[in-house]
Amino acid sequence: MAKLFGHWITVNYRESFGLHAVSGILFNHESPRRGREFVSRHVSEAVARIKLGLADTLPIGNQDAHRDWGYAREYVDVIWRMLQTEKPVDYVIGTGTAHSVREFIAEAFAHVGLDPADFVRQDPSRLRPAEVDTLLADPSRAKRELGWEARTSFVELVRIMVEADIEAQERSSGRRVGGPGAPMSRPDRVLVTGAAGFIGSTLVDRLLAEGREVIGLDCFDPFYAEAAKRANLASALRHASFRLVGGRHPRRGRARAAPSPARHRRRRAPRRARGRAAEPRAGRSRTPT
Repeated sequence: MAKLFGHWITVNYRESFGLHAVSGILFNHESPRRGREFVSRHVSEAVARIKLGLADTLPIGNQDAHRDWGYAREYVDVIWRMLQTEKPVDYVIGTGTAHSVREFIAEAFAHVGLDPADFVRQDPSRLRPAEVDTLLADPSRAKRELGWEARTSFVELVRIMVEADIEAQERSSGRRVGGPGAPMSRPDRVLVTGAAGFIGSTLVDRLLAEGREVIGLDCFDPFYAEAAKRANLASALRHASFRLVGGRHPRRGRARAAPSPARHRRRRAPRRARGRAAEPRAGRSRTPT
């Protein structure tokens, strides 16, 4: 309803006030920026996670729906072209070819060398109560008047999306493609900043338990006394693979002393809290008139 309103309000203002307003009816335009709630991105991200061993199923709804899928980057180009025309008119934008969700899934798994039959699971909760079987654009006017047509094929679009999601999942999970779940090589030496804090010391203990060499960095600044921070690192300080490096205060260029207890003395209580009310000023009465 919102899209329909947007189209007709554009037409109405163009005809009523002579605005150079154009309505572009864009069919499915996909890219790695597509939201996860859309089936194309849901599939590409799930395939990437399966390839990296982060997931083992792809839950899906209706696989027989057909859509006209195009590359969003090319659609931005035609949006600009629509606004350069002397006479504003409306355009339908798409590839002119429809593919099913099943085809999208097959191409995505084929790109990573896996069989969709091993991972795809029907999920009734993802079935739409009012599904449209086929959405197919006729972009002939855009080709004729704007010289535009889609150039990225359906197979190439799926590849772009899957590759982008594999890269994103590698960055966030620390895994890389080399077979399902192949881990990245671990560094033998690790620098931990804030190593004497609660979280930092916990991380140090875990890294040492994994057999890593750890260099801890901490400026012993502002919330703990040095003795308290060293207590956090008690087990690490006895470990041969751990070395603690004293940091410098970033602004003053020198180690900062622990806060003095004198700074936390009780502040003076407000005047009214010390036992007597303030005297009224001369010439003024506290009695309302």
